[in-house]
Amino acid sequence: MLKAYCLCLLSAISACDDSTRDTCTGGDNMSNPRINEGVDLTGQSPELHLTWERGTGIGATLPDSYFDSVRPSEMDVSHEVIQSIQHIAPRDILIQLAREELIRSLEKSSQLKLTLWFPDRRSAIPCTHPGTVDTYIVNITLEVQAGVLASATVQQSVYLGGF
Repeated sequence: MLKAYCLCLLSAISACDDSTRDTCTGGDNMSNPRINEGVDLTGQSPELHLTWERGTGIGATLPDSYFDSVRPSEMDVSHEVIQSIQHIAPRDILIQLAREELIRSLEKSSQLKLTLWFPDRRSAIPCTHPGTVDTYIVNITLEVQAGVLASATVQQSVYLGGF
């Protein structure tokens, strides 16, 4: 009797594991994401191009249309400095900057941090994960010298929604 109960319990746990299995978050949305350096940010319409290669793991299966849903973070200066974001080619996002806000930010620091948010992968590919909506994040750190982009660092991360 005890043996049958244990087998039943193990089978229930196994079924539970399958239903809460995460098939969405593996890999990166982008490989080698980068911002072209040497861009003059003092012009009338300053802009940056974020380019990348196809992602890794399940991120490699994301359709190009997934990147249409990019938006600036509302949690930092990004929403003030970014005037608009457009996914203009399969692996190219144009970030147009608000000139006055950019100048104000650069007066305070030669480093500017921008954060881009991408939606839960469940909106674009057939996958599952436990919990609420995940957010995929790209953090861009710009080093600006005399109005010219000297260097840029791009890092990806994921914020897993709560359970």
